[in-house]
Amino acid sequence: MLEAICDELGEQTGADVSVDLTGVVFLDSESASVLCRLKGHGISLEGLDLFAQTVVELAEKAAGAD
Repeated sequence: MLEAICDELGEQTGADVSVDLTGVVFLDSESASVLCRLKGHGISLEGLDLFAQTVVELAEKAAGAD
């Protein structure tokens, strides 16, 4: 759902889309996968703390291994 909203927003506005994740302190594997796919669509992720950034990077590596 978030992916579709971000894609649609980018298409409608023509602007770069970023998601502010300031204050997010927990990500499960599914959330990390969604954020990984968002990055793959050119959407920037802002405000990730070190833990959340690491979880997203691990999801990226796992996706690349498939």
